[in-house]
Amino acid sequence: MPAITLDPLFTVVDAPVFTDRHLANLAAGTVAAVRVPGFLDLPSCEAAFAALDRLPTAGYDPERVPTPIVRFGPALNDFRTAGGHLDEGPYWATGSPVTSGP
Repeated sequence: MPAITLDPLFTVVDAPVFTDRHLANLAAGTVAAVRVPGFLDLPSCEAAFAALDRLPTAGYDPERVPTPIVRFGPALNDFRTAGGHLDEGPYWATGSPVTSGP
């Protein structure tokens, strides 16, 4: 699979189909995106892009990700110490409690 390099540890991968490995790499943060041409038909793609305007975006490290991104809660890398370890107290305090049921 060819990849476009933004950062050696954060790349965009081109693929003919999504695989479980792609999803695992996205979840682990080892790839920035998986681009699958033709994954959505034109009406679905247009609807998805129209919805993006309604989602909150935030900046990230501009050296790694040059465009604003949609963020779903705190990112682990926002809470790394100088030594690369997770500062767990502030990370967990930033997240909102999860509730289940009605």
